[in-house]
Amino acid sequence: MKNFIVKTEVEMDVYRSPESLFERVLKYKKVSSTQDIVKNIAKKNCGAVVVVCEQQVSGYGRFKRKWHSAKGGLWFSILLKPKVAINEFPKLSLLFAVAIKRVFCENYKIYCKIKWSNDILIYGKKISGILIESFCCNGFVFAAVGIGININNVIDKELREFAVSLREVLGKEVNMDEFFNVLLEKIEKVYFDFEKSGFSQFVEEYNDSIAYKNEVVDIVDDIGESKNSGVNLGIDSSAALLIETENKQIKRIISGTLRLASKGLKTDEV
Repeated sequence: MKNFIVKTEVEMDVYRSPESLFERVLKYKKVSSTQDIVKNIAKKNCGAVVVVCEQQVSGYGRFKRKWHSAKGGLWFSILLKPKVAINEFPKLSLLFAVAIKRVFCENYKIYCKIKWSNDILIYGKKISGILIESFCCNGFVFAAVGIGININNVIDKELREFAVSLREVLGKEVNMDEFFNVLLEKIEKVYFDFEKSGFSQFVEEYNDSIAYKNEVVDIVDDIGESKNSGVNLGIDSSAALLIETENKQIKRIISGTLRLASKGLKTDEV
């Protein structure tokens, strides 16, 4: 297993090998948001950079919802200059969800599910989420991939119905550096495979782990109003969610938030 060189605070030591995706891995104690930092780093025309921190004070998820980022969790962002077209960028969130799922299943022997598009659920509770933001800088199109994983952090009382930590699941403290190294390896693997052969190779694996398959789900818009309801059939090769409506129509959903219709589940807001 590779050991990624992590330089603390703001100094930027280069880690580079022919087979590595990441040029640098930077570690901070407390930041506003790792997404903010990688966006600033993009101004220096860097390659793939990872920024990880112990604590975020203004961490956020989709729609700028606050992401609770207490000490003990794994909070990081990856700056990428993908070689694929910008309309392919949203697939990265599903791709990295597969990488996270592999860590839980293969390295920690934990059964988990992926709630479309990228939330990881264990026991039906959210343990990880991913945010993709694309932007232009210095003539390049970048993707900032923000990832949050509950590892050893204590889940706030008001969130315990919807969220869980790896320490709770395993009943013991987790070695964060070990988890992080394994995850970066798996992210490299899926990313290089994606660049080489596209997304379709991941569809079967994703659908084998998709949450609420063959159950009735609601897809809601940015303000929480229902757009579509139907039976969750999984994703297609374009990463769109397929749902079968009451009148037996198959609809392709390319954006929105999935919620389990029978429970009004709202793990997306955790």
